[in-house]
Amino acid sequence: MLIHRYTPLAFAIFSLCSAHTFANESEQDAQNNERKNILITKGYSAPNATMQNYSGDTVINIVPNNDDINKSLDQLIAENAPGFVHTNSGTSKHNSSNYHRGLSDEYTLYLLNGAPFPSTTLGSQNIPNIPMESIALVEVIRGAQASLYGSNSLTGVINIVTKTGETLDAQLNFSAGSDNTQRIGGVYANKFGKFRLMTSLDLDKSDGYDFIESSDDEFGYKSYSMNTYAAYVTETNRFSLALNNATTDLEINQSGKVDSYQDTVQLTGKYIQQFNSHFSSEFTLSTAEVDSTTEQYNSTNEDNYKTNETLVQLHLNTEWQKAAVNFGGEYIHSKFKSNENGDEREQTALFAAFSGEMTDFLNISGGLRNDHYSDFGNALTYSAGFSLFDTASLSYKTSFSAPSYNDLYWPGSGNPDLESEEGEMLELSLTHNFDTNHAFIPVKLNLYTGSLDNKINWADTGEIDDNGWAVYKPFNIGKVNIRGVELYMQYNATKFMFDIAGAYSESIDKSTDEQLNNVPKWSGSSNFQYNITNAIKPKLTYTYVGERTTSYSGDLKEVHLLDFAINYQVMKHINIGFNANNLTDNEQPLAAGYNPPGRTYMFTVGAQM
Repeated sequence: MLIHRYTPLAFAIFSLCSAHTFANESEQDAQNNERKNILITKGYSAPNATMQNYSGDTVINIVPNNDDINKSLDQLIAENAPGFVHTNSGTSKHNSSNYHRGLSDEYTLYLLNGAPFPSTTLGSQNIPNIPMESIALVEVIRGAQASLYGSNSLTGVINIVTKTGETLDAQLNFSAGSDNTQRIGGVYANKFGKFRLMTSLDLDKSDGYDFIESSDDEFGYKSYSMNTYAAYVTETNRFSLALNNATTDLEINQSGKVDSYQDTVQLTGKYIQQFNSHFSSEFTLSTAEVDSTTEQYNSTNEDNYKTNETLVQLHLNTEWQKAAVNFGGEYIHSKFKSNENGDEREQTALFAAFSGEMTDFLNISGGLRNDHYSDFGNALTYSAGFSLFDTASLSYKTSFSAPSYNDLYWPGSGNPDLESEEGEMLELSLTHNFDTNHAFIPVKLNLYTGSLDNKINWADTGEIDDNGWAVYKPFNIGKVNIRGVELYMQYNATKFMFDIAGAYSESIDKSTDEQLNNVPKWSGSSNFQYNITNAIKPKLTYTYVGERTTSYSGDLKEVHLLDFAINYQVMKHINIGFNANNLTDNEQPLAAGYNPPGRTYMFTVGAQM
């Protein structure tokens, strides 16, 4: 079991990992330097999400707080990023179906501190499972620069940034609630001279509930995750190591209980050299493994899947007062093996990007990337964008996605004849910030249009397997046109904070002229937090998911969810919290074939330094 192999290693390398800056820089500066390849260094922070423009890009910065520690990461993103829809099918640790700008989140690339998260190769859920206490910032990046990361970035890039140890942070949280759910999570971060240190842990288990419509069983889970970061920092060098390890043991099956187990481990080393005030280099070496085992119902057999992935990446950066240039290359070797088949893939890439201030009111950016896949040949992607007066931006990008091993080789269902997918996106963003004596009010409007060719879609083949289940296989369905509008507004005052986000997205399959199954056209969210005192801050969150069509159970009705959270700082180092989800006990399902969880609650006691 990978937990027992890697947890001691994490603590052994405690003093060797992650600070990303000069010794006299702040935590935010540290994060910016570690993510220099994103070419985004502007922005501001707020209690929840804020938006900004930079050279044709739209960036949503999400900063978790005490209200969010019991949420899943995809739920947090959906509550703060218009156009991102979270439709959970079970408890927070069971699989979720997330949609971003009218497509499944297979077309969104997930990064952990700038390094691709490994499970995307397998084709399974690809949002990193890490302790919420360790997260400093979640960046949702759309626009021109998102295409520089290669595959799976048509709808954007989500970069999860962990705490660096630049400032002291020590906390431990105990939570318990519905369905006998219990959680322990904590983090310790600090600096010791030239060393930086952060380590975090999350233990979570639940008896679950009967979320599968065709079964009366309750389906629980046990999960473990840890994230360790440490670094050695001088005025001109930074050497960092990061280790993320997560396991999830699920009870799930449509006909009866079986266990599904997944273990993910990723070790990333990074060396940054600052030659002078204008030139720097960044070398990254990352290795990851995803190991999954699923029992077969009413059988002693097991399905085993394992994916290994190694990444070598070099960035060369030049930064001047009004311009920045980033160029480099990467090599990725991935290997897939199951109890029925296996394969491996090599991918090499060269890329270059620039961002510059042409005048006092005009910024421009652009990028070019060429990938070579050992099994799908060459793919050239490019992007361009500009920003005018920091109030309007326009960007265009192309993307390329090779079929995942999940699509190609899933036992009994994969399709080795699949073709790669190619996409494009044109986006216009308008921003206006109202700054009054009482509040700061940013307003953002995004409009986008694009297409995806050779879209891979899993569909019912009409066949029945030996267990009596319908057989689904992936096929290239042709072209999908996508377009949409996103609106975001926030009112951030001393006593309260209010934001509202709404989105309309179309993803039309041109072979049928119909919206893709399971994808809502309308979605939205709103947060309201009132600061009764500095110690008591109740918060309401509203989430809306519009009507959807499905392939086998008719249309799904719209869903309205209302959540409540409150924290009370009992004393300097102790706080208590209460979360109630789905206050109105809405019984409309979010995913076809799955029962909703109903009203749930969690109590939390936290201690911090």
